[in-house]
Amino acid sequence: MNWLNIISDGIAMAVVFALTLCLVSYIDPQAFTKMYPLGIQKIAPPIPPKSARTKRIMLFSLWSFTIVFGIISNFSSGAKSFGELFLVGYIQMFIVDMGDFFGWNILFREKMGVKLHLPNTEGSELYSRKNWLIKMAIPNHFGIWLLLICPLNGLINAWIITSIRALAAI
Repeated sequence: MNWLNIISDGIAMAVVFALTLCLVSYIDPQAFTKMYPLGIQKIAPPIPPKSARTKRIMLFSLWSFTIVFGIISNFSSGAKSFGELFLVGYIQMFIVDMGDFFGWNILFREKMGVKLHLPNTEGSELYSRKNWLIKMAIPNHFGIWLLLICPLNGLINAWIITSIRALAAI
């Protein structure tokens, strides 16, 4: 397996993922209301239909790109067995996870500050780095992502590539 390509492709996926989240959350912070801590969600105004639509389109496009790019990268990685394919898919999604964690949850949020605060929630203590990390980012990125999203991506990658190879052998 070519680990340099696997890791560099994971970094490219992470950069696109994080920059897309940053761009959309800068343009329309309300689109991500459901991705804010519960305390903020409770006091924020309802998500406007346009924001909900923006988020759905962005997430569908972003996840489609990430999965397809990962499959193409994984297919050309030199991984042969289902286990190797799973591992490559998991590692690449882990890199995306860390890009999202450090890129959006820490760097971008710190840089943008109050520009990302939702209406009627300005000044909430939940926006502090400590509260955000404890209540939102750490459980999400070191829990849900590592235990659900990364393994699911590894399985999807391995299953699709194994299926394509099996069909090509027929």
